[in-house]
Amino acid sequence: MMRIYLKEKIGNPDMFTGCKKELAFFLKWIEGIKKEISMSTVILSRRKTGKTALLQRLYNLTFEQNDGVIPFYYEVRKGKQWAVEFCRDFYLTFLYQYIAITMRKAEYAIVVCNPARRLFCWVFEYLNV
Repeated sequence: MMRIYLKEKIGNPDMFTGCKKELAFFLKWIEGIKKEISMSTVILSRRKTGKTALLQRLYNLTFEQNDGVIPFYYEVRKGKQWAVEFCRDFYLTFLYQYIAITMRKAEYAIVVCNPARRLFCWVFEYLNV
């Protein structure tokens, strides 16, 4: 059974059906990243056709394999937001996910209400302070 590192919006991970061909394509694409032969790609589809579920599943599979590729998942919030707020959120999300995979602690990738405080806790734990 696959461990879940990023909560999938689909709900129960067993509910992930379909997209098997697309999932196989992207798993092969991820293998190509390690060999530096994969090219950038885009997923285009109508709303509610499984794009987010596919990306979240790829994130979880890549995190689980821990085989030379560091997954990163970021979802842009709807509505207006300041550029500084977006940059801070994007950077901290990247940093949390990077630390989570390098330390193999999935709970570090979960964003909580006070990210700056959580970051300091992780730094102290990492430095064994």
